[in-house]
Amino acid sequence: MTAKITPDMTVLSETLLIPLWAKAVEQERDERLLTDPEAPRMLAQIDYDFTRFRAARNSRVGTALRARYFDQVTADFIRRHPEGIIAILGCGLDGRRERLGSTADHTPFYQLDLPDVIALRETLLPPQANETLIPASAFDTGW
Repeated sequence: MTAKITPDMTVLSETLLIPLWAKAVEQERDERLLTDPEAPRMLAQIDYDFTRFRAARNSRVGTALRARYFDQVTADFIRRHPEGIIAILGCGLDGRRERLGSTADHTPFYQLDLPDVIALRETLLPPQANETLIPASAFDTGW
């Protein structure tokens, strides 16, 4: 078995673990609101006490519904604008590009988050050919 990753994150960047947990737990339901096979795979690789989130049912449901909605909006945008690009600020460990599958194969994705988050993302969810990861704060307009 591969050793788990202990993320080196700030209190702010640690918040990305909540939606990851919510999407992973959602995969255990028979009638899931969102299908995201990458979430439980990533969750299993992280050394972190996720039990603190167990009582957050509303967060789990809200996260799944929000991700599903933005997946639908993104897929619709790509269909209507095949020459467009997708920019995700504060991407965390979200697997939207992976969830969209072949719909997004020819669309450039620019995903921005804090440097420690991008470093973890590169380890757990390496970018596909059409993805560019940007390690920067959304508040720093230099990117």
